[in-house]
Amino acid sequence: MIFNLYTISAFINFLTSIVLAVLVVLKNRKNPKNVSFSILATLVSLWSLCYFFWQNVEQAEWLALFWCRALMAFTIMIPAAYLHFVLALTETLEKRKKFLIFVYLLFYFFLLTNATPFFIEKVEPIMNFKFWPVATPIMSLWFFSFGVCVFYSAFLLIKKYRGASGITKLQLKYVAIGTIISFICGTLNFAPWYGIPLPPVANSFVPFYVILMAYAITRYRFMDIKTLTRNITFYFIIAVFAYLSFYLFAHAYKIIFGDPLARGGYVLGLVVAPVFAVIAYKISGSLSKFLNKRVFYFLYVYEQEIKKAQNQLRRYNSLDQVADVIINTIRTTLQTEKIAVLFCNSAGKEINFEVTKKIGFTEIPQLSCALFSEYFKKEYDAITREELEQTIENTKDAVWKKTLHSIENQIHRYNISTCIPLKDSENLLGIIVIGAKRFEGSYSKEDFGLLKTLSNCAQISASNALIYKKLEEGREG
Repeated sequence: MIFNLYTISAFINFLTSIVLAVLVVLKNRKNPKNVSFSILATLVSLWSLCYFFWQNVEQAEWLALFWCRALMAFTIMIPAAYLHFVLALTETLEKRKKFLIFVYLLFYFFLLTNATPFFIEKVEPIMNFKFWPVATPIMSLWFFSFGVCVFYSAFLLIKKYRGASGITKLQLKYVAIGTIISFICGTLNFAPWYGIPLPPVANSFVPFYVILMAYAITRYRFMDIKTLTRNITFYFIIAVFAYLSFYLFAHAYKIIFGDPLARGGYVLGLVVAPVFAVIAYKISGSLSKFLNKRVFYFLYVYEQEIKKAQNQLRRYNSLDQVADVIINTIRTTLQTEKIAVLFCNSAGKEINFEVTKKIGFTEIPQLSCALFSEYFKKEYDAITREELEQTIENTKDAVWKKTLHSIENQIHRYNISTCIPLKDSENLLGIIVIGAKRFEGSYSKEDFGLLKTLSNCAQISASNALIYKKLEEGREG
């Protein structure tokens, strides 16, 4: 068994792709997006598995040729499966169904030729590889078709992206990034077929492509692209630190004991391991602070604004003051111009929302306190338009579905994007109503994290303010 960059990355690609293929299709077996993605991920996983076996061939040329044809059997169909996924994602699958069938038939023709010398005739040495396939005219025609398919899919994504907004726009952005990664990986893999000495080192990035695709179709609250970059940077640096530390210790063990696996090394490891863990913990904390403050500044702003809001809310016992802090914090951190804070008013027999503060709304949102109280009793932490649509689609209870439709109508009427509850352990105290982001952006996972933290801080102050308000009204009465 050979262990190097190419075999290890191929096996990791196989495991990552097949696991995600199964998880995504199990999440929603009726959704064309999930099904088409799983087909694509399965093809990628089987290509990777054959790639692993191919790179393990040391002597038998016929066996190397066999595994090359085996991996190409799955690779050939990947462009058609990718187009299938993009059509499902852009909601044009029904419209372009006949075209998709034609594309599948075209690549099926290439699949039939794969078993003959017309597609792969032979394998020969190149760079450090003993057996690498040589391109034929039929293979070159397939590669051209592959490029056309990718560019056409990219055209569909860009077209949909320009007219999209909110979560759909962010979803398409993730898929576009995945497309760029996949195209680079694919191009580098085929360079040696034409005698170009470019090693396929980009294979290590295939899991990122598959993970991005899976993340894009299974999530409704996405990480901001900047945050994703920050997390990848953070874990990459930690991985490099662990990698260098391992070889540093191995080299030190060899000098001290003559063998990295000597018995004395195991005893010393009992001391080294805890020390390494403490150092790694300290480095990760310092690195996280550095990246947030110096490289990804918006995360640092979020942290500072939340701390500022917490300090202000501790001092206030007025609903107006609490609402001001909420609105100012959201305006400073999130790109939105429409915010309203509504508190529950129990005057009379019915409990209604009373608008305490609002900015950006041309009319006062008249929302039903009873409906929203019922919704948030089910422990939902927020209402978003996209998630509400999905919840309605998945709900089988007719009565509850009617309630959800009523909430949806109110949200659409006032063009509300998100509602965050302010509630104590039992009752709804109020809600924070937010319009769409500027520039047709979407609220990210980090935005919702900030809103939830702000809500948790504000609900304590709001509860105290409501008690104080009732006491004042009692004195006046």
